[in-house]
Amino acid sequence: MLPLTRPLDPALPRSARTPLLALLALLGACATGPDPAVQGARDVVRDARLVFLEAEDLSVPRAIGRIGEGTELASRLERTLHRLDMRVQEAHRAVEIWSETGNGSTGWRTLSPCVAAALRALGDALEEAGGPVPAGLEEAFRQAASTAGSRCPAEQAP
Repeated sequence: MLPLTRPLDPALPRSARTPLLALLALLGACATGPDPAVQGARDVVRDARLVFLEAEDLSVPRAIGRIGEGTELASRLERTLHRLDMRVQEAHRAVEIWSETGNGSTGWRTLSPCVAAALRALGDALEEAGGPVPAGLEEAFRQAASTAGSRCPAEQAP
């Protein structure tokens, strides 16, 4: 049996050193914790989800109650709320893939401006309707917009 007191001893055969080096690399990767960029993306998605929930439960129903159901503005409010929900779900999936594979940041960078655009559209519609704007909307918008800087491909005009 090989002694474990000096695992990187050059006198050890290569076949004994390679698994030990792999184990040390794995332990080092685990010790560093989660990727800060992935965690930052998760925070943005969480904040956008909280804005969605507040808008769904409070802001949009109050605004629609104020302007009346069946109006064009009420329909737009419902569409923007649905779009935000879809974008947040897509972004959540992209961040989870990035977290699991370690190389999926492209999906997040592509979807982040879409989350920002959906947040902005919801805020604009709520302001136009005179409804309460969720407290964290502006901050969530700033965070989502700052992570990529480009426009949402789905929102660009042809």
